[in-house]
Order: sequence, then structure tokens, then C-alpha cells
Amino acid sequence: MLSKNMPEKCTCDKQEDGFILSEMLVAMVVMAIAAIGFLQTVQYAASRMHTAKTGNAQSLLALSLMEDAVQRDIYGKEGGEGYDEKSKLNWRVIVMQDKERQSQSYEQPNIKTITVEVWKTEDKTLKLTSAKWVGR
Repeated sequence: MLSKNMPEKCTCDKQEDGFILSEMLVAMVVMAIAAIGFLQTVQYAASRMHTAKTGNAQSLLALSLMEDAVQRDIYGKEGGEGYDEKSKLNWRVIVMQDKERQSQSYEQPNIKTITVEVWKTEDKTLKLTSAKWVGR
């Protein structure tokens, strides 16, 4: 017969539900490695987008300057130089008479070479060159 004051024997297993400290540390290390990889990918993508944006701005400015030089003859014989505030790019237009194609007759027009350079830093310069008949 059992006494009323005696506790009953527990027949349950002593398993604990939950995490132990070492499992938590391993999980945090795995998450940190994944986060570092993700952040490096985001940084690389942002860098490439900035490079593409700068290249696009260079192309648009260079094409606009070339159109001004060729179609409207804005830069005449000496060319021009400046800084575009909107895109924060430097530019230069160089107009030169092409000595190799210099004509001696009236029927054959002379040719001038128009070069447009656009840059943010000197090591990344975009350069466009075009030839135009003088007087046309």
C-alpha cells in the first residue's frame, strides 16, 4: 500500500525540448556566412549599376555633343571644352582638318575630323570620332 505522503515515481524520459547553446552558436555562424555572401552580391550589383549608369551618361552626352558639332557646326574650327553639371562629366570637342584628305580642287570638298571625348576620370574616357565634309 502506498502512503499518501510519498511521491510517485516518474516513469518519463528526461529529454528536453529546445536548443542548447552550441546549436545556437552553429546556427548563428551559418547565418553570418550566408549574410556576408548576400551583402557581397548586393555590393557587386550596386557597383555594376553605377558603372553602367556612368557609361550611359557618357554615351548620351557624347552623342549630343557630336550631333551639335556635325549637324549644327557649333564648335567651328577650334572645338570646345566644358563640364556638364547634370551628369558631372567633363567633355572636349576637337575639330581638325584632315590633312590626308585635303582637296586641291573645288569639286572635291575638304574633310574635317571631329572627335568628342567625355570622361569622369581620365582612365575611363569615351571617345567618338566622325568625319565631315567641309561646306556640307
